Amino acid sequence: MRKFVVLTFLFTGLAFSHSLYGQKSEGNLTAKREPSAGLALLLGPSAYYFQGSASDQFTDFSTSRISYQLNGFVGYTSGKGGNSIGVFGTLGYTNESIFNEMLVVQGLQTDELNINKFFTFYQVEAGMIIANTLRFSTGLGKHDFTTVNGDDHFRYLSTTVGLLISLGPVYWNIDANFNYGRDWPNTAMKLSTGLLVKF
Repeated sequence: MRKFVVLTFLFTGLAFSHSLYGQKSEGNLTAKREPSAGLALLLGPSAYYFQGSASDQFTDFSTSRISYQLNGFVGYTSGKGGNSIGVFGTLGYTNESIFNEMLVVQGLQTDELNINKFFTFYQVEAGMIIANTLRFSTGLGKHDFTTVNGDDHFRYLSTTVGLLISLGPVYWNIDANFNYGRDWPNTAMKLSTGLLVKF
């Protein structure tokens, strides 16, 4: 987990250094074009780390807790100021190790899992992006899985807070996602980082 945090801070420093250098290089030679208001569309992949209980300390790190997801955003941007409001969507894959960790955190049991099937989750959240930098959103989630007796699912509430760093045509995003409520008696947390392409 420490490696994950250290790499995150290193990438953040590089991104801000690149941004500051670009501003100094341009100087006052050219006027900055104000972005126009209208439809905002972002799409891109990311890797996530299943931290487990939100109260757990960041002391252990296991590569078996890493998996992948696809993030998207559709909404309206104000243009000047970089504020956007809209809907965030996430489609992710969970390996067997993460799924078993989830059951431990929630204190739940299922029938024997069918490991030849994919464990996928979906999340839809309404929220906002402030100044093209901060994300706040909340909504619903569903986690599908398959046991030897057939398909099943868990439903839960989902809330995400995140940071977006502009790298030209893409954003580098760092998110903390909290899953709780409905079928989840306890709060679980996922940390993710990836890229979002601007369309």
